[in-house]
Amino acid sequence: MFAGSAHLRYVFGLVAMGTAFVAADLQGQEPVHIEGLGSLYFPTSGNVEAQDDFLRGVLLMHSFEYDRAADAFRKAQEIDPGFAMAYWGEAMTHTHPVPAPGTHSGSTAGEGADRARERLPGSRRGAVR
Repeated sequence: MFAGSAHLRYVFGLVAMGTAFVAADLQGQEPVHIEGLGSLYFPTSGNVEAQDDFLRGVLLMHSFEYDRAADAFRKAQEIDPGFAMAYWGEAMTHTHPVPAPGTHSGSTAGEGADRARERLPGSRRGAVR
């Protein structure tokens, strides 16, 4: 082969090993069906008890039910305050590109995202911009 092939095998081995560890952490997460909203498979590293509310929030958000989605994401945050994806979800309900009928997405969108980021536990706050 060429001089870099051993290095490439090493890098690919590390990537494969890292993928295996992540997959092992997420095993057991199954697609969730929520009546009237649909099914979703969105594995995260959040607390198992917070998953249903998080997934409900994602499905509601994609159904343009932004207020109800924000409530579901906040419930997931209450269950697992360190669940960064629940804060991401809430922020997305404030910054949606397609406004729900009768609403508008204006200057308050960024303010809502900032409020969600402020509630994120300190150790994760710097990772969310």
